[in-house]
Amino acid sequence: MTVGLLGIGVAVVFLMEYFMS
Repeated sequence: MTVGLLGIGVAVVFLMEYFMS
């Protein structure tokens, strides 16, 4: 897993938590 892919995963989770809250 590359650092960029990990960063994208974190961003997706953060956005999902933001919109679902």
